Amino acid sequence: MAELVALGTLWGQTSFSTHDRTLKTDEGNFTVTEPLGWLLDDHPSGVEEAMAVLYPRGTSLKTAPSVIYISVFYKEDQEFQDLDGWIKKDEASVLQEDPKTRVQAGPPLRTRLQKAAPTRFYSDEAKKYFEGVAFIEEKDLVLRLTLESGDAKIFNEDLPALQELVASYEWMWGPTGR
Repeated sequence: MAELVALGTLWGQTSFSTHDRTLKTDEGNFTVTEPLGWLLDDHPSGVEEAMAVLYPRGTSLKTAPSVIYISVFYKEDQEFQDLDGWIKKDEASVLQEDPKTRVQAGPPLRTRLQKAAPTRFYSDEAKKYFEGVAFIEEKDLVLRLTLESGDAKIFNEDLPALQELVASYEWMWGPTGR
């Protein structure tokens, strides 16, 4: 867990690929760019709650040492009114599943248009569970971009991919965000 303490130093320079992808929600569209060396699958089979997944090129969803999930949660379907409420609900849900999970607030990331994306880090070294989450709020929804790995070293090596994904995010149409 010591590696996660110095989170601010892990957010390095971004090096985007040139492959923008448009993803559609019920409220509008947004684009993201695949981080360099990663592949976006917007038709993931067997993955609940994720509209898309990313994993390192040369691997698959089943064999990847780390995976990034893009999930959309609509405010009308949830018990929250704003981003702070959603983050508190997310933290409570994680701790309800495993009270031994360590929760850390990380430095906020910025989207392509400089919208703040708060981050949280969840970990349980004994269970080999490492998760970094960036939250992006739009008017009627919250996106949860989640990097997961069972290996702390790989998790830390792949954190820049989560940063690149968030930095590439842009809401394209539909109700404007906050």
